[in-house]
Order: sequence, then C-alpha cells, then structure tokens
Amino acid sequence: MEAFRAEAAPDDPRTDPRIVLQRFLDAGVLVVWDDGGPVSMAGSSRSSAHGATVSLVYTPPAHRGSGYASACVAALSQLLLDRGFSFCTLSTDLANPISNKIYQRIGYRPLADWTTYRFEPLHRLA
Repeated sequence: MEAFRAEAAPDDPRTDPRIVLQRFLDAGVLVVWDDGGPVSMAGSSRSSAHGATVSLVYTPPAHRGSGYASACVAALSQLLLDRGFSFCTLSTDLANPISNKIYQRIGYRPLADWTTYRFEPLHRLA
C-alpha cells in the first residue's frame, strides 16, 4: 500500500495507505497474487447496482513484466462478474501503453479520458 501510494498518488494527502487498505478490506474485495510471496494486487471498493470498479492495481517494479497484474486483474474481474455484476470498470492512464495493453487484452476498452486538477486555496493578504 505504501509503495502504491508513493507511485500513484504521492502528493495526495487523502490517500493515507491505512485508510485506503481498510476501505478495501471493508468492501471485502482485495485480491493479492502470490508467487512465493505477494507480487501484485487489485481491489474493488466501489460498486453500483450493476457494475463494479477495479482499482488499486499495483505490482512492485521488481515483479513487473511477468504477467502478475494481468492475472490479478483478470481474476478480480471474473470474481466480480461471478458475484452478479453485469460489468466491471477501471481507471487507467491512457498515456501508459503497457497497462492499457494489459487491460485491453483481458477485455477492457477505453471509454473516456479526463484530467484532474487540484487547486490550492488562495490566502488573503491582511
């Protein structure tokens, strides 16, 4: 969780790893791929009446390129579908060809793109 935060959202003060992890555990869906130890993870913490969201996808750099994230996301997606959801969604950086190739290979398709802006508060001069 610490490594995910450091890489995915280093400047976001709302991503306390303990709180994020607890949210996924409370939702009951956190998949950890094990190959002699944890090598990848993915979770689902948001859902609607018909769909579930895959997120928190992370593989430490030393384990990348071995198919662990593909297997982990595919397993989680199938688990969610098996639990009765009609579809799964996930958010990814469309500029990252590696993750997008992985997601498209297991059946995900790009639907939209957006940019997130964070504004700092203005301080009034006395």
